[in-house]
Amino acid sequence: MKIALLSLVLFLSFWQAPSLQQLRDVYPQLSNDASLTEKILESLDEVKPNDGAKLLGYKGAVQTVMAKHLRNKREKKEFFTQGVAQLEAAIAMAPNDIELRCLRLSVQENSPKFLGYHKAKAEDKAFLLTHFSETSSGSISAFVKQYVVQSDEFSEAEKSQFN
Repeated sequence: MKIALLSLVLFLSFWQAPSLQQLRDVYPQLSNDASLTEKILESLDEVKPNDGAKLLGYKGAVQTVMAKHLRNKREKKEFFTQGVAQLEAAIAMAPNDIELRCLRLSVQENSPKFLGYHKAKAEDKAFLLTHFSETSSGSISAFVKQYVVQSDEFSEAEKSQFN
């Protein structure tokens, strides 16, 4: 019994969600790599709202990307719906977080029109344009800039504001 309990404690102490920097680095690759998406989603499986808005937001965004890789329509919808709910909950917790707004915009930009998840596109785009210069974190700035540069939502003139 003691060995089983010790094993459980050791197992739980080794479980750890990826760092925010690891998530920033890997997120752009997920759309093209189903196995990587699955691994990242598994590592975020135990993330709950009390773990913080950013981790919850990434978990939600990764779930929406996972929906893209699934074949079963019911599972696709379920993953997408759960992901959106978690991403929206994260933004409700931290509405002025530029990284979360960037994640939501990326999900909205890449989700099919028939899913109807596009209502905050203009708001998130405007938020990024308005608040990018206020971002003090180099890693967050790089993440947002990387997204904006490849996005079809921004004009070339708008993209130049992120240099």
